[in-house]
Amino acid sequence: MDLPRWVSKSERQPFLYVSPLKFLGRPISGLQGLFLILIGLLTLFLACLRFSLSCFNCKELMETMREHREDHLWRSHLFLIRQILVLLPMATLLFWCYTWHASYYECGRELSKTTLAYFEGGQMAELALACLWSSWSLLCLYHARRIPKPGRHLTSSSSSPLAPSRVCGRCRRNLLLKSAWCALWFMLVVILSLPSLGYAFVQSLPRENSFQMQSTSVLKAVHGGAALLMLLIDMGITPPLARIISRRSGIQRSMLLMAARTGTMWLNATLCAIYMSEHCMRGWTTFWTMCSPQSDLYHTFKVSLGSHELLDPIKDLCVQNKNWWKTEACPRSVVDTLAPLFVAKLLQRAFLQPVITLLLWKWSKEVNGELHVFPLACLGLKRWKLVASRSLDRAQQASFLVTLAEVMIIWSPLVPLLLPVACLAAMTNLLSFRIGPREFRAVLPTLEAGETASMSKKYIRASIGILLIFQMWFAFTSGLCGTSLIVLAAVVFLCEVLGLRSRCRRMREQRSGDRGLVT
Repeated sequence: MDLPRWVSKSERQPFLYVSPLKFLGRPISGLQGLFLILIGLLTLFLACLRFSLSCFNCKELMETMREHREDHLWRSHLFLIRQILVLLPMATLLFWCYTWHASYYECGRELSKTTLAYFEGGQMAELALACLWSSWSLLCLYHARRIPKPGRHLTSSSSSPLAPSRVCGRCRRNLLLKSAWCALWFMLVVILSLPSLGYAFVQSLPRENSFQMQSTSVLKAVHGGAALLMLLIDMGITPPLARIISRRSGIQRSMLLMAARTGTMWLNATLCAIYMSEHCMRGWTTFWTMCSPQSDLYHTFKVSLGSHELLDPIKDLCVQNKNWWKTEACPRSVVDTLAPLFVAKLLQRAFLQPVITLLLWKWSKEVNGELHVFPLACLGLKRWKLVASRSLDRAQQASFLVTLAEVMIIWSPLVPLLLPVACLAAMTNLLSFRIGPREFRAVLPTLEAGETASMSKKYIRASIGILLIFQMWFAFTSGLCGTSLIVLAAVVFLCEVLGLRSRCRRMREQRSGDRGLVT
C-alpha cells in the first residue's frame, strides 16, 4: 500500500515502513487464487490420466487402487488416508476458529487469516484452541501406535554383499566412517534445500541489501519458482544421491530419503525463517547495507553532535534479538512466512508430480521390466537414459508417506488447509503407484539385502514431539488460556515415549503372577 500523503518526502525511507518486497511474488496469497489453482491442477491431472491410459474408466481406476490389499505400502497409504479423515473434523473447527478470530493484525493476506498467525480471541476461543491442539496431539499419538508393521523385502539375488559397516557395525572405525557419511549427507541436504531456504531468505531481505538484489523480477522468480524447484529436486536429484550414499556407507536408503525430504520440505526453511525474521532473531540486519560501516547509507544516518553520538545505526538499528524465543510474534511470523510455500508444494505434490510421472511412463520403453526414457534421443544421444520406473521404489514411497505424515502432524494444526491437500496427495500417489505395474507393466524395483521400506514410528513420534514443543512455545509466550491442557498432552507423550505404560503393565502382571504363586 502507498504511504499516506501527510508523510513528507524526506521521511519516506523504506526501512521505516513495511518493505515493498514483503508480500512480493507469493505463490498463493488468497483463497480465491488457491481455489483456481486447485481446479487447474485437478483438470490437468484428469487430462493427463485420459491421455496416458488406454481406457479411462473410474470403475477400473477404483479397482486398480483396491488391488493387492495385503501389500505393505497399500496398507500404509490407507493408514495415512484414514488418519487424515479422522483429523479432518478437527481441522475444520481450527479453520473456522482461526478465521473468526483473525484480529491480531489489521491487514494481511486471506490465506494468512486462516492460520495461527492472525489468531487472537477471547478466553473461550483460546480454551477451544487449546482443547483442539491437545486432542490433535493425543489422537496422533494414538494412531502412531497403529502404524503398519514394516515388511522386509529382500532381493532374490545374493550377489550384492553387505556393506562393511553392516558386517562390522560395532567397530569404532566403521562408526567414524558412518558419522562422516552422515555429515556429508547433511551438507548435501542443505544444498538441496536452497529453493526453500531462498524463499524464507528473500521474504525478510531488505531492499538495501549487501547482495544488491533490488530487481523485483529476480525476487518474483525466487518466490514463484521455489515450490516447483523443490518438487523437481525431490523427484530427480535426491533419490540418485541417496542411492549412491547408501551403497558407499551402508546406511539404509529409506532413512536417507526421510531425512532429506524432512530437511528440504520444512525443517531448513523453518530455521532460516526464525533467523531472518524481524520478530525472531532479526538476522536480516546482517545483510542490510545500513549495518555496514563501509556503505554510504551508514554514514548518511550516523548522526553525531561533536563527540556525542545521537544515532549509530550499528548500535541502535542493527542489534539482533537475543530473547526472540520469549515473544509470541516469532511463531506467528514463521507460520505466516511458510504457509503459502507449504500449500503450493503440497498442491504440486498432489497433482503435478503424478502428471510428470505419467507422462514419463507414457513416453518410455520397457526394457526388462524397467521403463526407460531417452530425453536426448532427438540429438542422437541414445546412451543417456532415465529410468522412469524408479519412482515406484518402495524406499521412495515410504519416505514420501513419512513426509506427508510430518506435514499433517506438525503443520496442519497451524495451517488447516494443508490437511485436505495432504489427503489428495496420498490418494493420487496411491493411484499412480497402482497404475504403473498394471497399465505400463513396470516391475517394482527391489530393495537391497536386509533393507526395509516402511513408515518410521520414530519419525512420527518425533513429529508429535515437535508439535507439542511449538504449541507450548506459543502458549507460554502468548499467555494462552488452557495451557495446562497442552502441558498434560506433553506429559502423556513423554510417558508413551519412555515406555512407562508398558512398564507399569509388566509390573502389574508380575505382581499378579507372584500372588498366584504364593497362593
